[in-house]
Amino acid sequence: MDLKLFKHLTDDMLLKEKNKVLKFKQTGKNKTTFVGNNLLYHFQIQELSRTHRKNKLSLVEIMASEIEVKKLEQQMERRNRTGTYESKLFECWRIDNGSICFFKMCNSTFLYKKYNATKVLDFTAGWGGRLLGAINLGIEYIGIDTNVNLKPGYDKLIDLFDYGAKATMLYQSALDVDYETLDYDFVLTSPPYEDIEVYSHMPYEGVDWFYKEFLIKLIDKVRKYNKGKYTCINISPQMYKKLIGIYNYAPCDITEDLKEQKNGKTPDNIYIWMD
Repeated sequence: MDLKLFKHLTDDMLLKEKNKVLKFKQTGKNKTTFVGNNLLYHFQIQELSRTHRKNKLSLVEIMASEIEVKKLEQQMERRNRTGTYESKLFECWRIDNGSICFFKMCNSTFLYKKYNATKVLDFTAGWGGRLLGAINLGIEYIGIDTNVNLKPGYDKLIDLFDYGAKATMLYQSALDVDYETLDYDFVLTSPPYEDIEVYSHMPYEGVDWFYKEFLIKLIDKVRKYNKGKYTCINISPQMYKKLIGIYNYAPCDITEDLKEQKNGKTPDNIYIWMD
């Protein structure tokens, strides 16, 4: 089965989704919406299908097994969801195997506006939600990610908005980047939640390595060369407690709670360090 069928947009649908992104207006209060998500699904479906939660199967792995497909089809019947066969199958996989989460465009635009960002650095770029926020506001964006498989999707997303002059993507380890050469005044990123989600080309050498050799070193590096005041990191409350409690990093100055879902009960925190 062609993976594109799971979240494919026609040319007319692409234009509608593009216009939704461009016309979205973020108010002073954070406005939760899924605007932009359909574009991320459309352009990154190939890589999304290879990504999976720890100890769960990717969609590619499931589609290679008649037994696993049958299990999902049984879930489809029980849930009685609407849509095409492919879209229903995708949603059941997403629900049953642990959702691969997007950082919503609306959350990035809220933070960019509130903290007066004009040149964003995102050192674990992920699926593209923070890029869409920059596009919505017309500001510059630098994204870094080790996953080279994301490049085709990002190229198409940037081309759709003709945003090549303001968007720079680097497909390499964030640890190897010379941040002194980059021009940015705001940092917003959402690093992997340790090894909860397994991505292509993602280095992971254990919990100690993640905090000591990856997260802490990167936060320090980007803070050093940030021409603005704010370095914003989206991690879970449990990870933040480890960061400052076990690994003795300095507590943040501001916490923004951006609920992952509308009226959600699970905190989705942005921890902000000021310099």
